[in-house]
Amino acid sequence: MRATLETRHGSGELFVEHIDEQLGLSTRELEVATAITAGKSNVEIAGLLYCSRSTVSTHIERILEKLGIRNRLEVALLVQRFGLITLPLDRDDEAAQTASDLILDLSRPRQGFSVAQVAKKRSIRIHALYPACEGQAEESAAMLRGAELAVDRSNVAGHDTGRGTLLLSSFVTPETLSTAIIEAVRSEPDAIMLGSFPARETTSAMVTASDWGGPILHSMVAPQLSRTVADSGAALLNVFQVAGTEIAYVRGFFRTLKDIVALGSWSPPRRRAVVVVRSTVWEVMSETMLGEISIEAGWQLNDYLVFTGGAEEVARIAARIAERRPEAVHLPIMSEFELSEFTAHLDVQDCHPMIYVDWRPSAPNFLERSGHSLEGVVWSTIVGAYTGPIARRFQADFRNKFDDDPGIGASAIHYDIVRVLNLAWSEMARPWDYARVLKVLRTAVVGGATGPIHFGGPGQTALSFPEDSADPSIAHTHLVFQIQGGRNRLIGPTGAAQYRFRPPAQHA
Repeated sequence: MRATLETRHGSGELFVEHIDEQLGLSTRELEVATAITAGKSNVEIAGLLYCSRSTVSTHIERILEKLGIRNRLEVALLVQRFGLITLPLDRDDEAAQTASDLILDLSRPRQGFSVAQVAKKRSIRIHALYPACEGQAEESAAMLRGAELAVDRSNVAGHDTGRGTLLLSSFVTPETLSTAIIEAVRSEPDAIMLGSFPARETTSAMVTASDWGGPILHSMVAPQLSRTVADSGAALLNVFQVAGTEIAYVRGFFRTLKDIVALGSWSPPRRRAVVVVRSTVWEVMSETMLGEISIEAGWQLNDYLVFTGGAEEVARIAARIAERRPEAVHLPIMSEFELSEFTAHLDVQDCHPMIYVDWRPSAPNFLERSGHSLEGVVWSTIVGAYTGPIARRFQADFRNKFDDDPGIGASAIHYDIVRVLNLAWSEMARPWDYARVLKVLRTAVVGGATGPIHFGGPGQTALSFPEDSADPSIAHTHLVFQIQGGRNRLIGPTGAAQYRFRPPAQHA
C-alpha cells in the first residue's frame, strides 16, 4: 500500500492506494524508505518490519543503489517529494497498528518528521588531514581511499543515530599541520583523522588542538606520540593511536629470528644482528635495552645504528653493515627508493644477510614497482589486513570501488579508524558529546580489517599481539611476511604463519 498524507491546519487526512513498485523500488523497500523518512534507526526499522538488522542494511543498500543516491537524508527527501510513504497495512493487525502509528508520527510536527527536520539533523563530520609530501603520495592516497570506503559503507548501512557521514579531507605539509588542524576544528568536525606526519610536527598539532576536545585518531607509530599523550595528564586524552609503536617492530624482529630458528627454518652459522632504527626509536630505546632483547632471543647485537634518511645515509649504513657481515639486519620504515638503494648497495658489496624491514612493502602495488629486486626480503606490519571476513569484504569492496590493489596496511587501518568512530557514535544520539564518545573509545574492542582494536596501551595506543598483549582477541596481530616468488607470504607469528621462512642463499 502507498499512503499519501495531506495536512491542513494541524489535521491530517490519509489516502491509501495499492502499488507494486515506484521509482524501481519494491514494496518492501518503500516500507523501509518510509521508516527512514520517519527518522527510524536500523534497529527500530527491524522491529517495525519484523526482520533482522542485517536485512534492513541490505534493503538500504539496494535502495541507495537503485536511486543512485548516497545517504538516508536523500532517501527521505525523495520519499517526501514523490509522495512515496508506504505502510505495511496488508499485514496482521499488530503490524497494521504499528504502521498506523508510524503515519501519525509523520503527521505530528512535534513528534514526527519533515524535510526541514531532516535537514537540521546534520551529518556526522570527519575531517582527515594527510601529508602532501614527496614520497608519500601512494600512502596518503591509500589512507584516504580506505576512509572514503568506510564512510560509504556507513552511509549505505546507516548509523543507529539516523545520520549520514561526511568526510572532509585536506593534504597539507608537515610545516603547516598545526595551522591546518586549527582550520579543521573551525569546520566543526565530530572527529579528526591524521595521516603519517613527522613526530615533532604531529605533537605540536595535537597540543594546538587540545582545547577543542573532540577525538583525534591517527595511525603513526613514533613512540614520542604515545609518550606525550601519557605524560600530558588530561590535556591530550582526546588523542588515540590506532597502532602500536616502533618499539613493537624492533621486538618483533628478534621474536621472528628466534621463531624461525626454533622451527628449524634456518640454522645460520652465527647469530649476529645489526639493528637500524629511526631517531624516534633511538631516543627511547638504549643500546643496553636492545642488547637484553637480543640476548633473550638467542642473538648477538652486532651494531645499533640510527638512520636519518636520504641517499647519503643509505650508502653510509650499507657500508657499515657490509663491514660487519651480520646474518640478519633490521631496517626501519623508509621510502621505497631508500629500501631499493639499500639492497643494491649490499649486492654490490656481496653482502647478503636476511633483511627485515618495517611497514613499507605494505603499500599498494609495491611488488609491481619493486620487481624482483627485493626477493627474499622479510617485512612486518603491526596494522596489516587480516584474512577474516571483515578484511575480505574490505578488500573486495576496495577493488570494486577503486579498481586497484588495497595493499596490506595504510588503506585498511584508515578504513578501521572510521569503523571505530562509527561504533562510538552508534552508542549515542549526539556525536558532538565528546566526553561520552571518548569514554566509549577508551573501553571498546572493535573488530576491523586489521583485526581487533583496543586502546589499552600507554598513551591510548592500540595493542599489538604478541608484543603488547598475549590476548589476540584485543590486539592487532604483528604480521610478518617474506617476499617469495614475487608474492607476500605470511611467515609469522607462529600459529598464524601460512608459509615457511626461506633463508638467504649465503646462509641457507
